[in-house]
This record gives sequence, structure tokens and C-alpha cells, in this order.
Amino acid sequence: MLELVTGVALWASPPPVKFPGVAALALFRALRSRRRDNKQRQASSSGVVGAVSVNSDEGVELVWKDLTMTLAPKKSGGGDKTANSDDAPPPPPPPKSILNGVSGAARPGRLLAILGPSGSGKTSLLNTLAMQVPANKRMTLRGRLTANGSTVGGANNANGGAPHRTAYVQQEDMFYSQLTVAETLAMAAKLRLPRGTSKAERDAAVASLLQRLGLTHVGDTRVGDKKTRGISGGEKKRLSLACELVGRSPAVVCCDEPTSGLDSFQAQRVMEALRSLAHDEGRTVVCSIHQPRGSIVALFDDVCLMAGGRVIYAGPADEAAAWFAAQGHPVPPSVNPAEFMIDLVSVDTSSEESEAASKARLDSLAAAFSSKQQRQQQQQQQERLNPYPTRVVLCAYMIAAHPEIVLTAAGSGGGAGGGGGGGGGDHKLGAGVEGGAGGAAGGAGGG
Repeated sequence: MLELVTGVALWASPPPVKFPGVAALALFRALRSRRRDNKQRQASSSGVVGAVSVNSDEGVELVWKDLTMTLAPKKSGGGDKTANSDDAPPPPPPPKSILNGVSGAARPGRLLAILGPSGSGKTSLLNTLAMQVPANKRMTLRGRLTANGSTVGGANNANGGAPHRTAYVQQEDMFYSQLTVAETLAMAAKLRLPRGTSKAERDAAVASLLQRLGLTHVGDTRVGDKKTRGISGGEKKRLSLACELVGRSPAVVCCDEPTSGLDSFQAQRVMEALRSLAHDEGRTVVCSIHQPRGSIVALFDDVCLMAGGRVIYAGPADEAAAWFAAQGHPVPPSVNPAEFMIDLVSVDTSSEESEAASKARLDSLAAAFSSKQQRQQQQQQQERLNPYPTRVVLCAYMIAAHPEIVLTAAGSGGGAGGGGGGGGGDHKLGAGVEGGAGGAAGGAGGG
């Protein structure tokens, strides 16, 4: 706007002022454009061409603590006209809790799956981690989110308040139906790569992603829609992922229910692609998923089970069954663990008795895991403040419980120090003492 006003003022000025002023304005715009291009080129230097465009620069560990999201009710208009004017208005309903003190972590090179029944807060947590929370005046979000120790959302962070780049794959796929897969990805590369990138570099980036995500055989096929036949749903989901990866080299990849609406085979292919991004390229991959089959559950590294906006379990996937068994809910044999956990934390509203029982079970599990997290945090804090006393206490306990170990070590050490002058002892208590004394004498004589 300022440039437009300046240009109009210069154009209305006399020729001795107009022509030098317009030339100076054009030079200023050229220098600013070149500076912007240099910044883009430096920011994307790790993701300009081919293979580099699918490699993350550095692993990013996301840690979130006490995330709380609430939604205030809508303001009621008018009120009850039949009520007396002296009556006080009814109190407003309390805000709806979407996330309630959610804490957890997502680490590089690992695939984190957010599980839970409908309405448990999976998508809300994923949107928070991907910084894609929709703007809403009635919504309040509190808590802390860090990436490699740096607070996300700080004033000193670039890229929209984050020190890292994030790819966000939405649940709904939106493409131009008449474009082919290769044309769609090429258009995304033109929009995301720096302005100075050559056509050969863009083509190399597109070809690399097509091969990486298994889309080479449909590169010349139209994307299609409900009216036009095109690629399958799983291929569309992988194309969405490719469009997010091209030219950006994101360290964090977030996917909102990538298997919804897909058959079992296509869902398996999509999840294998996400696992490959985590294990082969060191990215931090987080996805919300609904009712995964057993072979997909085996791909998970970490699991975050949610219900009612609370975390019921968060940790390694292979330790989830043992934790639930310790709480009195063992996973039956030949049962999908994910389906068992989701059924366990779902609220049965068929009757008042079943609803009360399921809510009591849910509160018990949430309280048990919350206490576990508190113990872990206290232990980590103590280890950070005093890392050595724990080792000292452990050594003192070992000396008091097994003195023969210390005496044997002293005897064999003394014999070695004296060059065998005192006769090394064996592993018996008496021989160890004699060997230690003789080794000390031999060491003194050798000195």
C-alpha cells in the first residue's frame, strides 16, 4: 500500500522529481525481491533437489505438557420472555473440555499413533502439534509445546512460530481432478520450491518422490473425483503426503486419520510409507488413526491412547499390553490390542448402570497413568538435579550386601599391580584377602 501511494505521488510530480523517484522505487523493489529470494534459497537449501527434498535436516523431538483446550458455549440471544423481569438470568453452562491436561512426547525416527474412540480429542491434539488449530474466539488453548527444548510459538521462532518445519496431511484430499499425479506434484513443486530452482531440479524432486511413495506407475493417470474415474483412495492419500514433502524437507509429519475410507491393503501401504519416513529418514511422524488392523498395529513404535480429552496411556506400543494387565485388564489372546484398548476406554451409554461402570473404569485408568507420569517426572527431575547420589547409594548397597565382590576385586587388582609378586588369589573370600595382601607387598617391592 505504501509503495502504491509513493508511486502515485511520484507520477504526479514534475519530471525532474518523477523520473529519478520512479527509478529509485524500482531499484528498491528489485533489491527487496532479491533479498527475499536469498532467504528462501537459504531456508530451502536442504530441500532443493531430488533426494535432498525428502531428507530431514535434523531430528525433532516434540514434547507437550499440560495441554488444555476448552470451548466456551455460544451466547444465548434474547432469553425467556415469559419469565418475570425480576428473575435473575440462568447461569451460563460451563465451557466444554476438549483436552484436559494432556502430556506426552514424539521422538525422531519413531511412528506415534494417537488412538481413541470418536470424540476423544485425537484430531484436536494432532492439530495442536501441527500448529493447525482453527481460529475461534470461543476456544482457549493452554499448555507448553517444545521442539528440541525450544518453545513452539515464541516470538523469536520463524516458520509461523516454530523452530522446525511441519507437514500436515488432512483427512480430506483436495486436488484438481483433471490433472495427472505427476502434474499435481509438479505444480506443488513450483509453489513450494524457491524461485531460482531450475526445471531440471524440480523434475528430479518430483521423480524422487513418485518413486519413494510408490506412485510411479500412476504418474500419468488423472487424479479423478466422484464423477471422473482416477486413482484409488490410498494413492490419493500418498499423493497428499508427497505434496507436503516436496521442497520443504519437514522434520515433523502429522497425518489426520490417513487410513479412513481405505481398504485394508491400501491402509497398509499408507502406514508402511509413514513408517518408512520415520525409520529410514529420521522424521518425527505423528498420526491419528481409527480402528487399525493387527498388521498396522505392529508398525507402531509409540501409542497415545485418549478418551474424553485425557491420556489413558502414552508410551512404547510393545509395553501397552503389560501396563493394562497390571491395571487388571489383560489383553485376551488372539485379540487386536488396539481394538481391545479402544473398547476398554469407550463409554457404554446403553444403560445408566453400564455408563456409570464404564466412566468409573475410565477414571481409574486415567488416574493410574497420571500418577505414573508424575512419578516419572519426579524421578527425572531428581536425576537432573543430583545425578550422582543414586549411584553412590547403589554402590553402598552392593558393598553391604556382597562384601566378597569388593574383596575379590581388590585382591585381583593388587596382584595385577604388583606383577604377580604376592600370588594372585582365586574367587574365594580367603584367597582374595591373601592375594590382595600379597599383591600390595609385591607392588611396594616393585616400586
